Amino acid sequence: NITKKEIILSGLITTNKAHLFILRIEKPIKPMPTGNYNEDILNLLRQYKAIMEDYIKKYPEQWYMFRKFWKE
Repeated sequence: NITKKEIILSGLITTNKAHLFILRIEKPIKPMPTGNYNEDILNLLRQYKAIMEDYIKKYPEQWYMFRKFWKE
C-alpha cells in the first residue's frame, strides 16, 4: 500500500551553452492515498509525467530515446 510517508524525487540533468551539466531536482511528489491502490499509482504517474513533459518542452534538443519508439 502507498502511504503518505513515501515521496518521489525526480531529477534531471541538462546542459547549458557552456556545456556544463546542471542537476535539477524538482519538489517531492507526495502521495495522497485514497485507498484505491491502482488509482493512487496512476495519480503519482500523472504527476511524474507532467514534470517530464515540462522538461522535454523546455529542452527538446536534450531529449533522447534510448530505444526505437516509433515505427518507421
